[in-house]
Amino acid sequence: MPSRIFTYLSAGKPITAFINKHATLAKIIIENGCGQVKETQEEIVKLLLHLIHNKNEISNKAELSKAFYEYQFSNKVFLSKYLKILKKSILEDR
Repeated sequence: MPSRIFTYLSAGKPITAFINKHATLAKIIIENGCGQVKETQEEIVKLLLHLIHNKNEISNKAELSKAFYEYQFSNKVFLSKYLKILKKSILEDR
């Protein structure tokens, strides 16, 4: 996953990705509702026209982006995962 995606998610920015819907990033975006995935220029144009008239959708996706980041990638989550790995490693060495 491109590293800048983490920056956008942490800032609560909804993601609009112009990629194949079967890509890993696309699956994450779709499953967590934190943005849109489009595969053609026509789909991008339709999305932009849709968002002009549905600005609340941008806010909703922004909230989901921030929540997804905090649930999956926040410092607290990473530290917790790291400590579990460290404890497991120490116990296995005994």
